[in-house]
Amino acid sequence: MAGKTDAVTIVLMGQEAKILIEEAPTDWVLYNRIVRIYNEGRVRACGHGCYRPSLDLAERILLKNDSSSCALLLMVLSDGRPSDSTFDKECLKATNIRIKGQVERLSSQLGRRLTVSTIGMGNLPDFDTLRSMAGGASDYGSQGNFMLPSMTCSGLGQA
Repeated sequence: MAGKTDAVTIVLMGQEAKILIEEAPTDWVLYNRIVRIYNEGRVRACGHGCYRPSLDLAERILLKNDSSSCALLLMVLSDGRPSDSTFDKECLKATNIRIKGQVERLSSQLGRRLTVSTIGMGNLPDFDTLRSMAGGASDYGSQGNFMLPSMTCSGLGQA
């Protein structure tokens, strides 16, 4: 459960990562801001979801917090495979290895302070990258978990 001192930054995936909301307190103002963004249609699926630029940006944001008592959460929501290989001209397997390596490096730096939660959205049977990201976090001292909720309100709420 979020508290008064918790803050949220939302990073959008794409060929270039973009910050949608930065260090906003977890309160009703944030909730209403997200609802307004949704209702205005300001965020739309834009095709390619590249993981690595977003992970680079998330890493810079997370590493800014040097308080050893502050818990950090990296949550990745995706409808499937990363599109990085489309632009990097490398195979999907190599892309997955690089992405997992990014999460492992971040996990080794932040240790128990970091939780990496990956959530697969939709029907795509291949969420190997999200699973390996969560596993990589666990392998390097952070908590990692992968979830594939049902596409119902209660399923999404449990995730």
